[in-house]
Parts: sequence; C-alpha cells; structure tokens
Amino acid sequence: MLEFVSRIAVRPDREQIVPDINTLNNHHHTIGIPKQITINDSAALEDPAVLSGLRFPVLAKPLRADGSNDSHKMALVFNSEALLKQPIPVVLQEFVNHGGVVLKVYVAGDYVTCVKRPSIRDISEEMMVELSKKGSLSFSLISNMTAGHELDEADTPPMSFITEIAQGLRRAMGLTLFNFDMIKDLRLANHYLVIDINYFPGYEKIPDYETVMTDFMWNIIHEKRNRMCRVPF
Repeated sequence: MLEFVSRIAVRPDREQIVPDINTLNNHHHTIGIPKQITINDSAALEDPAVLSGLRFPVLAKPLRADGSNDSHKMALVFNSEALLKQPIPVVLQEFVNHGGVVLKVYVAGDYVTCVKRPSIRDISEEMMVELSKKGSLSFSLISNMTAGHELDEADTPPMSFITEIAQGLRRAMGLTLFNFDMIKDLRLANHYLVIDINYFPGYEKIPDYETVMTDFMWNIIHEKRNRMCRVPF
C-alpha cells in the first residue's frame, strides 16, 4: 500500500494512472488528463522544443503532492518570461477552459459521491492579453478568479460513468480512501479530464460523512471476519 501512496505523492506518476483505466464501458463519455510535462532542469524552460506541446496559460505545480504546504504553492502562468521564474522541479499542466466548475469525487471503498465546486473561470483570448501583462498569478490570487453563478447550471456526467472511473482508479492504485478532481473539457463533446488525485482526503466536506465512514469501517471489519472464518484450522 505504501508503494501506491508514494506513487501518487508525485504528480506525474499519479496522473499517468488515468490513461491506464481508459477502457470504459460508457461510450458517450471519455476520460483523460491535460497535457503536461515535468521540468527538472531550469535550462529546459528556455528550450522551445521542450515546451512545444503546451499552450499558455499553464498551471505550475510542485513536483511533490504530499499534502505539505509547499505542495499547494501553485501558479497560473501566462507567458514564457514568467515561466522562467518558477521554482524547479515543477510540473506544467495546460489550463483547459471547463466552465468554471470542478467535480470533486470522493471514494471510500465501494462508496462514490460527486460534488460540484467553483473553479477558475474560463479565460478568453481578450483576458489572456491582459493577464499576460501580469506574467503569472499565485494560487491565492487565482482563487479570486473563481466562477460562481455557473455552478448550479453546470451539467454532470452520469454517476455510472463517474463510478466506473473511481473503480478503475481504485484498482490501479490499490487504495480505498481517496478523491480525484475532474473537469469537463469544453473543446470536446462529453470529454472529461482528471486534474488531481489525493489520498486520504477530508471527507467532512461531503454530506453525511459520519455515516459514510462508519459504514466503510464496518465493511472492512466484516470482510476481515469473513476471511478469518474461511481459514482452515
């Protein structure tokens, strides 16, 4: 289990898990991840060939995603000059317009639920012209760009589709307590992107979390008892 936790504590490793589960039964919706690259050397930021697959703006994320304060020091970068100022190592993830809504999916064993939360608003070409003058925005300033009114109007994919993704991630990671963030890619019809995966998240954010966690623990105890009863003496 610790091997899987270590794997998703590094952003490139955990997000490469997603393509492994892209054999879903629901043919009306598809899943993927945004374009991203890992930079381990500051010289690579000056190499056009390295960055050729990305378009601005990009999210600059620390390589480690272990829940520490440093792992949350992200920035939205709008041009190559500002990119040179980002700390190394860094994961650069292409920002995708997604209607200003993020779907936060919580998994506890067989239990799966999805809640909508406001996210960064869509960035138009006109906004890019103005934002490029700033160079980049820190995570604290990005929060001021979150959308609000779009939340209630946002569509969500079928729960069967979300559950299938959750089960696929659960099998791939070998974990039973985690959550992942998913957005709708507005460039394509019914295409969704997993943008983040977290182990042992805060379940207090979901409705009736006490019941959810109690049922989860009881199921573990029940399964353990059943296994012990099947062991021959």
